[in-house]
Amino acid sequence: MKKHVRNNKPGNKTTPRSAIASLALIFSLSLFGPPAKALDLAGLARSLCDNKCACTIDAHTIIRDFILEEHDETRKFITDEFKKHQIWLVLDFWRDFVRVAMMSITQDLTVVGMHQMAMIGAFFDAAQQLDVQRLMHEKTAEAHRDYHPAHDMCVIGTAARGLAATNRRGEANAIDLSAHMIQRQLGNLNGNAADGKNMDRRGRLLQYQNKFCNPMDNNNGLGSVCSGGVVIPQRNRDIDYPYLLGDIRRTSEYNLQNTTLADTGDVFVDNEEALLALSNYLYGHNVPERLTEPVIAVEKNQDDYLDVRSVVAKRSVAQNSFNAIAGMRGMGSEASAEVSPYVAVVLEYMGVSADDAAFMIGANPSYYALLETVAQKIYQDPEFFTNLYDKPANVARKDVAMQAIGLMVDRDQFRSELRTEALLAVMLELEIIKFQDSVQNRINWMDERSKEN
Repeated sequence: MKKHVRNNKPGNKTTPRSAIASLALIFSLSLFGPPAKALDLAGLARSLCDNKCACTIDAHTIIRDFILEEHDETRKFITDEFKKHQIWLVLDFWRDFVRVAMMSITQDLTVVGMHQMAMIGAFFDAAQQLDVQRLMHEKTAEAHRDYHPAHDMCVIGTAARGLAATNRRGEANAIDLSAHMIQRQLGNLNGNAADGKNMDRRGRLLQYQNKFCNPMDNNNGLGSVCSGGVVIPQRNRDIDYPYLLGDIRRTSEYNLQNTTLADTGDVFVDNEEALLALSNYLYGHNVPERLTEPVIAVEKNQDDYLDVRSVVAKRSVAQNSFNAIAGMRGMGSEASAEVSPYVAVVLEYMGVSADDAAFMIGANPSYYALLETVAQKIYQDPEFFTNLYDKPANVARKDVAMQAIGLMVDRDQFRSELRTEALLAVMLELEIIKFQDSVQNRINWMDERSKEN
């Protein structure tokens, strides 16, 4: 601090006590600082000056000058220090330390951030790759699950492979049986019944003696009737409906669509001839008498011939059901021959021996045998129900297959109902004919009475 030189004017003498007071005031200002403390020391100075006004004025002057000078010095010092601090902060601390450190940390953060972005990108790529792999694995598993058919579906598909062709062959057999009935009833040329009832009966009796006669019948009294050359499997086959068309065999060994007789294997059995003989016994056992050409040339006799044709038409309706059953149980097509071993396996699964299974379905399973397999037999196997604990897709496939089989059964049932309806209609017609004849007789009687009167 600068030294302060007091201006000693004349008449202003200072005493030691006043000097001491002044120094105490200065010391208090430098030590305590706040104005309140300075005023207390000023009051102390006045007491030291014995309340002399001159001493007080001098003290005030010194204090004021000191404060003003100290304020100026303090401002200058603070200003200089702030400038020095500013220069140091900007030029030294900021430029040499802070900026360099911030640049360095910025570069480090950038590098670390880019590295972290690479890691995050790798995580995204890995997540995408894992999602795709999981999706591929899921689709692969679904494909293995949904496109692995069950054994039951193979059974249904295999058995159904020959249904269409076999059904068509059965329909053709039914048509041939119907044609045979019509030709027999109408006496077609070169037929057994061409000359009427007597010739038809003689021919059928001769057929019975040579083909179907059993000498043990009639209390072993047919030895003189039978020819003796009838093989045992053929005996009474012409009247054996259960064997030919019943449930003893699902397939009857006959096929009317070729020119050869069916061969059952070990023993030659003419089931086709037995089937025709059975139909002759069941429908139109007595054929109509034949009208010679001169007789039928008479116009009034031609009306009677229409009555004969009416009877034949009604018999064709009655025999239509028999023909349909025979067609369904006849030998199947070549496609059914391919599936015969697989259909036999279905029966073997249910405990039927291989020989019995082959006997039941035959070498060419009929339409009835194939349809019975897919519509009934496979459901009699307990494994079918345990196999329903399967993949949902396979269960759905089985459901659709069962619905399709149900539609086929419904269609056959519908055809059977149509035949039944036709039979009922013919029966109703026969009853109406009786009523019509009664009414017509009364009308004729009334006409005769009116003519007599």
